Amino acid sequence: MSNPAMRVGAPIAALVLGVSGLFGGLDHVPLADRVDDVEPGTEVTVQPFTLTINQAVAVDRIGDVVSPLTPGNHLMVVLVDAENQGKKSVSSTLLGPVSRAESYQNRNLVVLDDRLSPTNSTVYDADSNVAVSVLSPGLTYRLALVWEFGGPVPERLPLGLAKLTLRGVTISPDDLEWQDPAEAATVTLPVGDTTKRPA
Repeated sequence: MSNPAMRVGAPIAALVLGVSGLFGGLDHVPLADRVDDVEPGTEVTVQPFTLTINQAVAVDRIGDVVSPLTPGNHLMVVLVDAENQGKKSVSSTLLGPVSRAESYQNRNLVVLDDRLSPTNSTVYDADSNVAVSVLSPGLTYRLALVWEFGGPVPERLPLGLAKLTLRGVTISPDDLEWQDPAEAATVTLPVGDTTKRPA
């Protein structure tokens, strides 16, 4: 009888090796040699979206809608134009940025500065400050991707853009989901600082 730990060990090891290679980690080829670095405001297709990453701003709060949970922290706001290129509506969580350590998740955006890693992020309509949960096909949305961070406000925010693939899920191959993130491009945004500095 085979050892269950041995059966599970190989896939977990493969997963860990694969995860650590996305946007850094074990791949010895520099990131700049693997993917294109695009300018802010450039349209990029990373399935299932066409994205234009426009601007990053650090703020203390967004009106009466959002404020940091931890006193002294700030909010990072990334303004993005996104068009769902698919044939069905998709969850906005695909655009919720994750850290490099979590880049195995089925997301299109990875924060490449570990000091700014989002633990939770929310996608808002940039014009109304209303949270967006679903993005319909063929429509372009002006979005604000928001997360809390601590420490000083950075001058720049580096982001990795990952493309996803529409595949059947393991349990039910007929149910298709966007998954398997793969490096596609990077973009570095200057960060506008509108936070109040202590006197």
